[in-house]
Amino acid sequence: MLPHILAKSKPENNPETLVEHTDKLISCWLLLRDRYQDLYENNDPFWFDSFITILFHDFGKLSQNFQESIRKTLKRKPQFPHLKPVRHEFLSGTLLLYHAVDDRRIRQDIKPNYAQFFAIITHHKDFKNTLFEDNQYCEWELRETDFYEFMKFVALNIKVYFPENILFMNGIEDSWQLFAEDKTSLKDHFKSKNYFVRKETTSYSKQNGLAHRKSYLIHKAFLVISDWTASGHRTLEEPLKYTSEHLFNKLRLKIGERFRDFREFQLKSFKVQGSVIAIAPTGSGKTEAALLWASKRELDFQRIVYLLPTRITANAIYKRLNSYFGKSPNGVDDFTAVVHS
Repeated sequence: MLPHILAKSKPENNPETLVEHTDKLISCWLLLRDRYQDLYENNDPFWFDSFITILFHDFGKLSQNFQESIRKTLKRKPQFPHLKPVRHEFLSGTLLLYHAVDDRRIRQDIKPNYAQFFAIITHHKDFKNTLFEDNQYCEWELRETDFYEFMKFVALNIKVYFPENILFMNGIEDSWQLFAEDKTSLKDHFKSKNYFVRKETTSYSKQNGLAHRKSYLIHKAFLVISDWTASGHRTLEEPLKYTSEHLFNKLRLKIGERFRDFREFQLKSFKVQGSVIAIAPTGSGKTEAALLWASKRELDFQRIVYLLPTRITANAIYKRLNSYFGKSPNGVDDFTAVVHS
């Protein structure tokens, strides 16, 4: 299906199509849903709305603008050399906007989900005031035949995984017409935050407060994790799980028999239920104290963020923690990563 529509330029000898890429996201998303099913009830609308973000998130890559960029990267003959790049995620979000959010939508029965919409248009950018100040808002081209072929793919997946919601696709042709007819003013819409961050959105946010923010963050997290995993041709990372015994054995392996037990302040940190402030000389074991403390909080979180003031110290701790935790059981993913920011 749609073998000529590419999502990735790599590998160069066999670049990945949009359908192939989306299929990989679906596989990853299904694993995430199984892992975090206790977040929502099985019949909660969140799951379907999240699934829709997966299906629609790269719809904009159908545009000839994006395909022209891919052809340029692959050093292929241009077909639409006059077209300039346009942010594919904004096109993706706009179609969903016209189908499930905008006042002019035919499907007035669909309850707008702004968190779902913003998750799509920000899955490559931060949600901040400068979001729409990019200069990549220009003329775009998208073949109608490609649109309908991709919508068949979307409908098929909804039928497989959410058969009770198949009616969601009713009226998608009308949404396409709104989308296609709005070419001339799309540039102005993107430049005007007020078109996207409407009064309905702001009032909705004020009414729901942190609940609205949490909904957006979870929608975006499911989408970004699926997209990052699929794009990297990786398997979904396993949650980090370790105990004080695990850490003890790693230290014994590293230091040798002279390591008999943790120090008093490390064991004290391990026993504390709340926050800990440890003041101790360099090399006395504050890192291990922090890891011991975190090992008792497996149910509270699945990631430990270790902050340091310099790049050199961050790199050193990364190597150290990597020696403790190493690879995941699948032997591919690291349990540790370093981010300089």
